[in-house]
Amino acid sequence: MGWRGRAGGPAASAGELLRGAPPGRRGGGGLLPGLPGAARRRRGAPLRELGLLLLGLLVGALLLAAQARLHTPRGGGAAAPPGDAGAPARQRGGLPPSRGPPGRVEARALPASSLRGGRFDRGRVYRVRAADVAGLAPMWEVMAEVGPRILHVDNLQPYVDSIPELRKQQGDCLGPPDESYYNRFTRYIPHMGTRGDKSVIQGLEPGMQVRDGHIRMYEVETPVPRYDNLERLNLPEEVKTAFSRGGSGVMVHAGDVAGGALSYDWWEKGGRNEARAKKNAVVNSGDFYYPPGGFKEWHTNKCQQKSSKVYVEGTDDPGFMSSTDCRGFKGTGGWRGYLVYAAEDERSWMSLLDGAGRIRSVPDRSGYLNLFFLGHTDGEITWHTIYSETHRWSMGFRIDEEWLNEELLAQLLESDALVEEFSLDLGGPGAGGGPGGGASARSAERRAQGGG
Repeated sequence: MGWRGRAGGPAASAGELLRGAPPGRRGGGGLLPGLPGAARRRRGAPLRELGLLLLGLLVGALLLAAQARLHTPRGGGAAAPPGDAGAPARQRGGLPPSRGPPGRVEARALPASSLRGGRFDRGRVYRVRAADVAGLAPMWEVMAEVGPRILHVDNLQPYVDSIPELRKQQGDCLGPPDESYYNRFTRYIPHMGTRGDKSVIQGLEPGMQVRDGHIRMYEVETPVPRYDNLERLNLPEEVKTAFSRGGSGVMVHAGDVAGGALSYDWWEKGGRNEARAKKNAVVNSGDFYYPPGGFKEWHTNKCQQKSSKVYVEGTDDPGFMSSTDCRGFKGTGGWRGYLVYAAEDERSWMSLLDGAGRIRSVPDRSGYLNLFFLGHTDGEITWHTIYSETHRWSMGFRIDEEWLNEELLAQLLESDALVEEFSLDLGGPGAGGGPGGGASARSAERRAQGGG
């Protein structure tokens, strides 16, 4: 391997460069190309010349090694093929080539007024545009303003690769789950981030906390969504002060403000009757950022999970026993809504198992709320996972079914909005929106056979 001259002439060897000979003149006096002849002429040479010869060989070898390093891609990998636009990102972050959502399902857009029975069906997944819902628009305005400014985390993949169990779970997001394996995390999330090398992750903003395959955003300070009803509602003064950040100096989470404003407004409309005031209509349940390669492992949200245990493959900790028993932990079934900001549409998605055990994926659209129902019992659990190939930020809410069908639907009807509906065959005989709905076809079959 030679070095090319300035004018593009013949390559010069390391020996010629050391000797000072012009490229192409390979006389017998050179240290490297003329080695056999030089050795014959120097049989009686003193030790000094022999030492110079060996020194020349060593320097030449070092120069050749340096030249080889200059032509090797950083990181030791193979050079990217010409024109492979995706290769730089994969080399930098180690991400696999894009395969897209597995079992992708297309939406059917329909007027909100045509929802079957005037209700959201527990057996289906929905997507509604936040700007079409008066109660969601202020929250979306915050996400749309903040997202492009702070979501720029890079190099998550080397951290994921530093934890074998985490890398396995990332790969599993692209196929159906091993339910026996993922039932280990019914009560405790894997919480493996304490084991990995987070120093390689770039672009973390103050308050961002790496949690397994994604980033917790709850401590990130953002503007507070502005709800006009906060001033006119009959709220305690300390609540108004906190929600308006009236110089209290205490950080207030944007998702909590949105959930509180929607709940208080609903209570006021119902005359603050005791039954309604005992339950929150909308409760913030998560605030997570998924950089490229980010994910949430397969799970069911059947039980309230804790993060006080660290999972290691082969552990005999009873907390990670494969089970669907909440064992005293609070059940967390019901409707979920995830308001999504995505730097690129349809480059992130939620995958679920349908009634026949097939994987179905709903791609994300930025500025939309994804709605789906989580069953409460073993026969009605909904396996789901998140995977992202872009910068995805989701604000999660637990949503009361009465509020969903009474208040959210009314706001959609008022704006004459469309609802995107995904039919995933999640519903069994009881599906249709009321209590007892949402049972999967597999669970109905088990019941017919006398099983669980």
